[in-house]
Amino acid sequence: MLHPNPPIAQALDKAQLLWPDVPRGKVLLVKLVTLGADTLVDQRQSRLEALDALIEVSSAEGAYPPGYLDDLRQEWPA
Repeated sequence: MLHPNPPIAQALDKAQLLWPDVPRGKVLLVKLVTLGADTLVDQRQSRLEALDALIEVSSAEGAYPPGYLDDLRQEWPA
């Protein structure tokens, strides 16, 4: 039987390869959706950690040469 939504059918086909012992249907769909949600949370956490690392590096002493702000302010219009 063809699933009415081809992208969902394709996702279920891929999930079935990963979990061949899980019967196709609601249980497989729930497992797939749960994994997807967990993956999104993990990706978000990874991005936040990378951003924190960038902030740490850019705010570290020596990240900008001495006098950087003074030089920058001199370029501003009066």
